Amino acid sequence: EKQTPILLPAGSGRARAERIDLSAAPASGYQSRPPDRPAEAPADLHAYVAWVAAVSPEASPGSFPTAESRLAYWINAYNALAMYNAIRSGIPESLGKMKFRFFYRDRLVLGGERISLYALENGIIRPLGDPRIHFALNCMVRGCPRLPRVPFEAASLDEQLDSAARLFFDEERNVTLDPAAKVVRFN
Repeated sequence: EKQTPILLPAGSGRARAERIDLSAAPASGYQSRPPDRPAEAPADLHAYVAWVAAVSPEASPGSFPTAESRLAYWINAYNALAMYNAIRSGIPESLGKMKFRFFYRDRLVLGGERISLYALENGIIRPLGDPRIHFALNCMVRGCPRLPRVPFEAASLDEQLDSAARLFFDEERNVTLDPAAKVVRFN
């Protein structure tokens, strides 16, 4: 049975394939939690992280027949692994001192290979060459583009990336204009 990047395979322990529900995730990244209340990843996120650990465009090329299916996989995997890593790290108030560990040292599994978020973003995703990727990746900090409520899908990827770019540029936190000074500031 052909798998798609946003569905969990039937053998994942679920009776049916489920889409990841990101509706409980804050739009601007993570919320800090008191140290006495450790965060737990939702079951769907755990299931998706387990799926991307086993499946990838390299490990299962037949499941990703188009450039769009591969890009959708990488974006969804990055966003899910960043969320998973934030939750696993106890959802810190800010990354501050944790930044090196969070992006560079922590190795997460994709398609059977260990990789850091930094290597995933800069060694795999950005070289794919779509400049709109910047508006789709959410590293779980407040300044990142908003995390979409639904996964990226190959069939609608172009529209989803355009929408993410428009949302980014429409938000005052990302773009401010100073007509008097003839200045535009970007986040």
